Amino acid sequence: MGAWGVGIFDNDDAGDVRDMFEDQLWDGQDIATATQAVLSQFDTNPHDPDGDQDEDVQAMYLALAALQIEHHALQHDVQQRALELIHKELDGWEEWDPTGLDRRVQVLAELQRQLLDPGVLGSAHQTASPLWRASKLPHIYNVRDGDLIAVPLDERQVMVALVLHVTVPQRLEPQEMLLGFYNTVFPSRDAVDVSILSKGFIDIPNYSLAAAITNGRWTIVAHSAQLLAESQIPELADRGVLYYKDKIVRHLSAEEQTHYPQRTILPDRYLEQILKKRFATPS
Repeated sequence: MGAWGVGIFDNDDAGDVRDMFEDQLWDGQDIATATQAVLSQFDTNPHDPDGDQDEDVQAMYLALAALQIEHHALQHDVQQRALELIHKELDGWEEWDPTGLDRRVQVLAELQRQLLDPGVLGSAHQTASPLWRASKLPHIYNVRDGDLIAVPLDERQVMVALVLHVTVPQRLEPQEMLLGFYNTVFPSRDAVDVSILSKGFIDIPNYSLAAAITNGRWTIVAHSAQLLAESQIPELADRGVLYYKDKIVRHLSAEEQTHYPQRTILPDRYLEQILKKRFATPS
């Protein structure tokens, strides 16, 4: 299970649960049907008494509980399973990295408080409200192809990424941006010098969420049509389909998929962790 933070949805499995649950609601299904779809997909051995120890199952139930709470349709069985998992994790807190312990405990304590609030209980046969649907309409961010984004590694090092492509989101999909990171580190955002950015990137460009430019850390510092024109945009494979930007190039056989880089969407914090490990200097 890939994780980049201590929040309920700061891991791959919880994100997959949310995607499936919300897809079901968007298509008009009720909470009960969406919940059953998630359980059928992710709880592969629901009768295993030791299943609670599986990190994937834990992430699924905590995410499912949080989603039901959002709709004031918490089901008793999901409530009880989530409370059991929270108690077990809190009892085993000694195994946590001390740097993340306090924040994780706070997250679990808040979810526990919500689980015990009678106001979140409700019928599982309700569908999503119009207000929820309106909140899930795609948000378009003020970022465009050719923008240069400063991404801080620490207080003394800033990397720069070129935006190669910005997607047009559909339905529940978030807006994404295809980023290529330059192998040049600057001491601060103000010190970024576009003229010395060399051709080519440290790795094959891939996607992150456009919402990253609103987090207060990632900042658009310049725009360069020239760097964009000089850059090679990769073809990326995703579930048997080869894409160039948003366009389908062709379908791939299982063997062909191994010859192309896979399309991924890395959350900003997770991407920062990868860059820090690769480029941050010791303090």
